[in-house]
Amino acid sequence: MNLIHALSAALLASCLAVPSSPSFEALKAPNGSIPSATEDISISTGGDAEASLFDVLRAVSMSSGVEFIADSDLTSMLKSSPSGFHGDFSIPASEAWTVVEHAAIQSGFCLSALHMGESKLVAVHNREESRKMDRWKYSSVGVEELDYVALHPSFLFELNMELPNLDTRSIANQLRAFQRERSNLRVVPVGSNDLVLVGVGIEVNYIARMLLKTNERAGERVLDADDASGEDEATAEDC
Repeated sequence: MNLIHALSAALLASCLAVPSSPSFEALKAPNGSIPSATEDISISTGGDAEASLFDVLRAVSMSSGVEFIADSDLTSMLKSSPSGFHGDFSIPASEAWTVVEHAAIQSGFCLSALHMGESKLVAVHNREESRKMDRWKYSSVGVEELDYVALHPSFLFELNMELPNLDTRSIANQLRAFQRERSNLRVVPVGSNDLVLVGVGIEVNYIARMLLKTNERAGERVLDADDASGEDEATAEDC
């Protein structure tokens, strides 16, 4: 059986490819919340040099205790990918994950929470490799956790929604046409009134909130129609 090499971000450059083997499957549980950074992130690149994504991921790793998994090719890409941060800068601990994740997703990367027990393992993925999406790990969340999803724009989530006032099969078709180019979001109708959103946090959060508002407005229109119908019947009886 192949061994999983879960290395801290400080050693990320030497980590090996993660095999799709039974040992990998065993990492999928338990899966708790992504730990917050415990201190501000400070990075110094000297002068006007730009920090790489590798640098900022290493910084958030050291502050949160999370260990990253990436193969050698992906590690090289992270080292050569600019983060957008120049010179000396710091990020407050409360915003560390969100800011770093926005930088990652802007450069075409996403993150997957593999294991959040005593060992905290996060995989880094290239969003261009959509053929591998079915092998990525998605964290299951409910609509009550959307604020948490919003804090993690580049992590992969799976959200099951109940939308009693909408035809989710029709909605799913409309959303597919609405999707942006290079989006990894998947919209899966389940029956007539349930929908599953699968994708990165920034897309799942945005679409889910839009659907909740649409469902609420549809419900209000039904109530208004019922009230109007009741008034018409009362008027007819008075006549």
